[in-house]
Amino acid sequence: MAPSSRGEDIGLSIRKHGFESRWGHHSIVGVPDPRLGEGNCLCVIPRPGERISLGEVVAFLKDGMATYKLSEMVEIFDELPFTPTGKIQRHVLVRQVLERRSPERS
Repeated sequence: MAPSSRGEDIGLSIRKHGFESRWGHHSIVGVPDPRLGEGNCLCVIPRPGERISLGEVVAFLKDGMATYKLSEMVEIFDELPFTPTGKIQRHVLVRQVLERRSPERS
């Protein structure tokens, strides 16, 4: 599944907001949403040696971004799936987000 254009807009806003300089790598992926058809999920890996909480990420984003630009979901990962050339494998990341969000996992 390709990222939505809204996800790309949010990604630009997050980069401009200084997200990577604060926490590290991130990616925004489109995921199925029962209400909207597609939503977006901000996937974050903290810098080495740092621990972050979902609350910290959300508070940081809410502090300087318009509400409509905030991601509907935020997931924190130890690592993101990269290709040998260093690009994030979004299709793998979407699958990982869906696995984490599946009701059977609870």
